[in-house]
Amino acid sequence: MIPIALAVLCGALCLQCLPQLPAPLFAAPLICGAFVCVFSQRLRLIAWCLAAFLLAWWQAGQRLALDLPVDLEGRDLLLRGSIVSLPEVDGRATRFLFRASEREEQGASIAFTPTLRLSWYDAPSLHAADGWQLQVRLKRRHGFRNPGGFDYAGWLFQNGVAATGYVRASPAMQPWPALNSQRMDLRLRAAVETRLQPALEQVHEAGLLRALTLGAGDGISAQDWEVFRATGTSHLVSISGLHIGLVAGLGFVCGRWLWSRSQCLTQRFAAPRAAAVVALFAASLYALLAGLSIPTQRAWIMALVILAGTLLSRPGRATHSLALALILVIANDTRAVLSPGFWLSFVAVAIIFLQQVQQPAARGLRASLQQLVRLQFAL
Repeated sequence: MIPIALAVLCGALCLQCLPQLPAPLFAAPLICGAFVCVFSQRLRLIAWCLAAFLLAWWQAGQRLALDLPVDLEGRDLLLRGSIVSLPEVDGRATRFLFRASEREEQGASIAFTPTLRLSWYDAPSLHAADGWQLQVRLKRRHGFRNPGGFDYAGWLFQNGVAATGYVRASPAMQPWPALNSQRMDLRLRAAVETRLQPALEQVHEAGLLRALTLGAGDGISAQDWEVFRATGTSHLVSISGLHIGLVAGLGFVCGRWLWSRSQCLTQRFAAPRAAAVVALFAASLYALLAGLSIPTQRAWIMALVILAGTLLSRPGRATHSLALALILVIANDTRAVLSPGFWLSFVAVAIIFLQQVQQPAARGLRASLQQLVRLQFAL
């Protein structure tokens, strides 16, 4: 399993390292090569590598196909669609992701389905899943080439944003029936945000609580962000593996304890398996609340692999579970290899597993503390 996972990782990385997508004429030889290699025991890893490369190629092509055409850049466009993120308010500006469904040109509706990052100045109250007809001005995805600087264009690509822009005042601007209003995660986040706002009005750390609940960090002040960066604790605010793992672990412990209180229930269904169901439900609910961002999806898949072994009564080796999680994360979205969090997550878990293998089980409080300190140094 580990060699297969590394082959899949190499295949996805090779595509992401290219300056542009290969010419379509190379697809047929690669597919034939993967098909031939899969029947050879010695060449099977090459088949996995080629399959990951082809999957990354296809996913990148699908994403690039939604890029804003050059002739639409800088023009006023009348779009219809829905808000697919929690709006972030920063002074007069409100920023959000907008999933377009169509645009109107000369009275005719034209299919237009990219995801856009928009700014709306002096906007009315906006919520996730709201549908709007907006007049916008867009520009293609771009960033700066400063060495060591933040790759804004790469971040937009990784998050599926095809273009950025701003909303322009227009008489045609009005609410519109949203095609995405039936999405469970959007409706859930909008409902929770609506309930949270009045409850947190008098709370000093309202922005932090909102960030830990919904994954929205716009309520945290610049001064607090500076403290988080200076202390190396920014990852504690951004919902990722740590938070999903804590919620899943809490769900597992509580579910097992409650289930084991009933002799009738334990005779029908083992307590660890019932606890795995509760833990998976809790992790899934929290992932939905956090907006199913790329780090959240990665953490949820890793939790799913571990819990599935318990649920199916087939617990595997820790390294095999980690390798399977790596394969599933890349298969879900090959762009995950572009994220530093992807590497930090899997390398950190691998180090923890290696430390557990090299050290015997600790007995007593002093031995447990020593083992914990050694683990921190290793990380």
